[in-house]
Amino acid sequence: MCGGMTEEQTQSKKSSLLDGWNAPPNLVTYCRIVLVVVFLGLYIAAGAWGVNSASMRWAAAIVFIIAASTDKLDGWMARKYNQVTELGKLMDPIADKLMTCGALVVASVFAEFPWWATILFLIREIGITVMRFFVMERPGGKVIAAAWPGKLKTLFQCKDFLYIESVGSFLCPVLRTYSLYDGNNPMSVVLKSHVLLKNQFSAVDIHDKYVPGSFVNKWVKTLGIGRSIAIQPNDDSTGIHLFILDKNGRKVSSADYGHGVTQILYVLLNIENEILEKILYQYNYLQERKPEQKAVHTLCFEEPEVSLHPSWQSKLAMIIRDAHVSYGLHFIIETHSEYFTRATQAMVATSCKSEKDIKEFPFVVYYMENNGTAYDLEYTLSGRFKNSFGPGFY
Repeated sequence: MCGGMTEEQTQSKKSSLLDGWNAPPNLVTYCRIVLVVVFLGLYIAAGAWGVNSASMRWAAAIVFIIAASTDKLDGWMARKYNQVTELGKLMDPIADKLMTCGALVVASVFAEFPWWATILFLIREIGITVMRFFVMERPGGKVIAAAWPGKLKTLFQCKDFLYIESVGSFLCPVLRTYSLYDGNNPMSVVLKSHVLLKNQFSAVDIHDKYVPGSFVNKWVKTLGIGRSIAIQPNDDSTGIHLFILDKNGRKVSSADYGHGVTQILYVLLNIENEILEKILYQYNYLQERKPEQKAVHTLCFEEPEVSLHPSWQSKLAMIIRDAHVSYGLHFIIETHSEYFTRATQAMVATSCKSEKDIKEFPFVVYYMENNGTAYDLEYTLSGRFKNSFGPGFY
């Protein structure tokens, strides 16, 4: 006999796939797909960081949450009422992917999420979807349903999407003008985001809660760089100039200060933007008379000490602590800087008087070994670590 499926087998398979297309669990899945389209429409209309309409951005977030919540509902209904169908197994993961992939693509277009991470995610998800169709089309093939680990992944992506910002290791180019359209230059992205967030702040008039630029200008002055910074679009609105107001009040391009100053400004502006986002988030909830949400805003820095003088590497620890204590931001920092680490030890030695103080101290240092295992170095009251660094750390 020749291989392959007969016409009758093909027709039987198509029929089995469409069986129960109007079952209630499948109707919930269809509704989720419609909600995804509504969410994307609102998200795009709101503009980057909600610059066109803050209310539309919050409406998009609400629709996103409702759509994500239906992911568990359709599966529960199908199992409880014995209405599991081949079509449902196929459409459920597709709806999930439309939701997460669509959100990530729009966020990347708006420079709110790095393109490299979105592309890696899309490659994975498209590959899995193609595999599902390939298996389904093979003789005797069945639809591969979404397993619970995949559901858990989708849940965490939905939960953490707005609250975790990743800042990769990056040596800022020293430029006099940063292009508004250069999505590959993180400094251009952070400057553009800062302008949009400041505009949003002005639109809702909440300067009594926080004056934009307060954090970055405080540290520009503390580090002896100048009085403050000034961010100014160029004449044709295609780029942004970053200036430093020196001690005499003159505007000087950040490019004239070199790599070290440009790099620390990049770190400070990322923190400043996160502060603005958090305050805007809380303000929107209060305006809608909803209970204030205790969202954890977390910045993940990879090697923020790049190109910084050792004294400023030490000051980084003070900057991070100030952002945490004063504004409630959380941080995950991957660093190779002994100066940064030692600065946290000095803080313990001067500020902690008991074991309780150490437990409440905002820093915890984990050492990552080459085999991937990590352990807490554990501060003591003297500031020394209880456990030693692994071999190879200088």
